[in-house]
Amino acid sequence: MPSARPLGEVIDDLGVGSYQVLVVMFCSGLMLADGAMMLMISSIVGALDQEFQAGEITRGVLVSMSFGGMLVGNLMSGPLSSRHGRWWVCMASTLLLSFFGLVCSIVKTFPQLFVVQICLGLAIGVGGPASVTFLTEVTPTKQRGVISNSTGFAFMLGEVWTAAGLLLFMPDMKGPWRLLCIWGVLPALLVTPIGLLIHESPSWLQLRQRQQELRSVLVKIQYLHRKSEVSILVQPSSFSAISSCGAFKSLMHFQHYRTVTLSSSLAFITNYLFYGTTFAFTQIFAEVDGDWTSPAMEMLIIAMAEFAGLMLAWLLLLHPTMGRIGMLRLFNCLSFLFSAALVSVLLRNFLVADPAAYGLKAVVSGMFTIVYLYISEALPVEIRAVGVGFCMSVGRCGAVAAPAVFSIGQHVMGSASPFITSMMVLSALGFLAASHLVVETRDKPLDTPCLEMSIRSGRALSVDA
Repeated sequence: MPSARPLGEVIDDLGVGSYQVLVVMFCSGLMLADGAMMLMISSIVGALDQEFQAGEITRGVLVSMSFGGMLVGNLMSGPLSSRHGRWWVCMASTLLLSFFGLVCSIVKTFPQLFVVQICLGLAIGVGGPASVTFLTEVTPTKQRGVISNSTGFAFMLGEVWTAAGLLLFMPDMKGPWRLLCIWGVLPALLVTPIGLLIHESPSWLQLRQRQQELRSVLVKIQYLHRKSEVSILVQPSSFSAISSCGAFKSLMHFQHYRTVTLSSSLAFITNYLFYGTTFAFTQIFAEVDGDWTSPAMEMLIIAMAEFAGLMLAWLLLLHPTMGRIGMLRLFNCLSFLFSAALVSVLLRNFLVADPAAYGLKAVVSGMFTIVYLYISEALPVEIRAVGVGFCMSVGRCGAVAAPAVFSIGQHVMGSASPFITSMMVLSALGFLAASHLVVETRDKPLDTPCLEMSIRSGRALSVDA
């Protein structure tokens, strides 16, 4: 009779098949909807001035408060998905996102829009950590990086979807913004049925000691992958479920605090750069004269430039020796260089500014995938969802701060120079933060005991050290 094995070994032996395809489609659908709604929120603010007489500062605050809703949603996601499961939270996110996206198209006053945008951000935020955790826990060890990176392509496609809507409805960033809201919510409506075809995370079921449900999920995966020869007898988990309060306390435990602190810093920097450039570029290219194409086409090209960054991340994930930490150092270094080159936009030198904008967006999109992949791999199952949610909520602080910094800089100094300078400084700090991470997660099984205590000398457990 086959002996019981750790759940990670069973998942690895079952391999990648149609069940993972369904999970990837569902989680990617969430990211696609996220990308579509994010660009939509940043793009409609220019058209609000005509209908609601919203000034520059007011528009920046509106976008920042949308990201503030995401921050609260990220904090809520960890406790909710730890208590009720990753799948339930992801489903709730898609339904709420669809509802508030449609409500956004019928608001009559600016205060109503303000409240709806916060709720929309909340709906997006609550699904992010749950989907990242869900995908990490259902994927075999060797394929985690590449499959997680695929959701980044979905986010990029979401932005391309909204950029296409801009070309159709608002080519000059002005016009029928309500139609763009309806256009932006369609991906969330389409992805919801896929969620009905999958089940709860095996890791969560094991943690909650739901052995019968766990076996049912593994039997379905075994059947779909045609791996009847693989034993699905699973050892009891060495971890036990803890309260949300206990999980937050564990994040700052001596075994985890360095990883959590530095990862949170990298999440803040990545969100500041990613969402800040999404907001800033819509404003910069809408206001400058002498560019070679329309503002909407610029946003479409910038959204598609993310594809190059995700391809770079994909190639690095396949590299035989490059670890997660080395990738984070590389991406922050490139981000600094492209941010410095973006200064040329102040001089109307678009031969340098346009490629710099495309390159910066590409690099930051690749870094975005690796940051959250690293966080979800580095933490044990009983605090993984809460930890991912915490780090993503810290990251959202960067998303909240970026539009405000850009808008205030524009109002006070009349240029984007303060914002560009802030991107350079944060990229340099991101390189330092990545250099001080000590736990490499590449090709390591999930829930490997944390070894920070034994490696405080500063040397990473890394394949690229």
